[in-house]
Amino acid sequence: MKRRVSRVLLLRLASPIASREKHPRGSRFPYILKYMEALLKRDDALTVKLTDLRIFPLSTGALLATAQGWAPDLIVLDSTTRDQPAVFEFAASVRRGCGPVMVSVGQDATARPAQYLFQGSPIDMVLPGDAEVELLRVIREINNGADLENLKQRYFKQKALMIPALDDLPFPDVTKEELKAYSHIYPIPLHRRLLWGHIISSRGCPYPCMFCTEMIRETTGDAPRFRSAANVVDEMEYLGGKGANIVIFDDDNFTTSKNHVHDICSEIIRRNLKMPWVAHARVDNITDDLLKLMKDAGCVLLRFGIESGSPRILKLLEKTSRDDWAEQAKKVFRSCREIGIGRLALFIVGSPTETQGDIEASVRLAEDLEPDVIQVSFFTFYPDTKAFDRLAKNKSDHDFSRMYHFAAPEAELNLSAMDNDTLRRLQRSFYKRILLNPRYLFRHLFKYGFFYLYNPATFHSLAGIGGYLNPAYAEAR
Repeated sequence: MKRRVSRVLLLRLASPIASREKHPRGSRFPYILKYMEALLKRDDALTVKLTDLRIFPLSTGALLATAQGWAPDLIVLDSTTRDQPAVFEFAASVRRGCGPVMVSVGQDATARPAQYLFQGSPIDMVLPGDAEVELLRVIREINNGADLENLKQRYFKQKALMIPALDDLPFPDVTKEELKAYSHIYPIPLHRRLLWGHIISSRGCPYPCMFCTEMIRETTGDAPRFRSAANVVDEMEYLGGKGANIVIFDDDNFTTSKNHVHDICSEIIRRNLKMPWVAHARVDNITDDLLKLMKDAGCVLLRFGIESGSPRILKLLEKTSRDDWAEQAKKVFRSCREIGIGRLALFIVGSPTETQGDIEASVRLAEDLEPDVIQVSFFTFYPDTKAFDRLAKNKSDHDFSRMYHFAAPEAELNLSAMDNDTLRRLQRSFYKRILLNPRYLFRHLFKYGFFYLYNPATFHSLAGIGGYLNPAYAEAR
């Protein structure tokens, strides 16, 4: 029977595991689905609907009724490691009802395509990597009579797809409700209610961090691809027209190329665009001159992956081989403070072979850095990381849907020199020593007090940091 695709459902599920593991951050913007939505809407022969259950939840029954009632010809399922069981359950349920073509994209499908395609899986094909443009090509091939089994085998053998010309992608369409929903809790010195616009100005990262969870090597590659400065700032203006009053750059590392940052900042200044923004950076590829330019262009906060205060752990994680990492971090944090850019410090506990002494070194470094915000995650070797390949290949039959870097690992997945109870206790102690320090509290409230008056939800989330400190949080699974 010849298939015809005219109705496409783009879907991001929320697994039961994820829904129980609450964390006061915003939900990551579903870039791959939003780009697909924008591309498909260009084709007048296609009708497209996007449903994100992370922010607009539906019961299982309501979701199935919606899917079957709307009767899509093709469903795209964005899949992470934790979502895989939910993806399979949904796909199997819908199959019994209307039988659309099932396509899986995203992190986990790219890293483990065989698990999505064989052994009775309800998934018809996996599109690995940058799948946005490829989806439209697949739909046209299906409509021209292509065999699904041949397509399945082709893309199973396909290396991760990469879009060379990122400027060719259309801007994702966003609604006011989405601007509100895809929020973040980062306190920033702005007296307004925040509506967050999301942008990726580049794809790919040259750094070999073994714990990276962003599909770097498997999907986006180790050679960064950049959008032009004009294209990026065009999107900032577009988001401002949609109602956004702050932008977050979700690049894996916004400062990978100083020239790229310089060009974007210069274009923002040239257009006199008054749009504050947030980005992720490394302490070893940033200078005072670049920080000053970023400040002039509207940067209000930078997220720095510090990871550890132990040189041994940093080298093991392949974060850096520098012996002066801590000193460089202190220098950059001091410069940010003097220039007027907020600092978020990200740390990891529970790294392979890590000891209590290593964590103590991280705490002391965090105290010296005096960050505005801090985040302490547990080491987690997702299947798409070098850590998994090197340390956990013998655990390939484990139920990875339970893995989450904001919840302590299960005992058999803890590769540190500490048991899980000790690891949880040390994470809570880490937060307490930083967040409950009177000096930190006074500095934080003095700087951001008015911000919380305008964004009370953020205050409530951060006040609920007791979730970090409460043993019950670690048992939320």
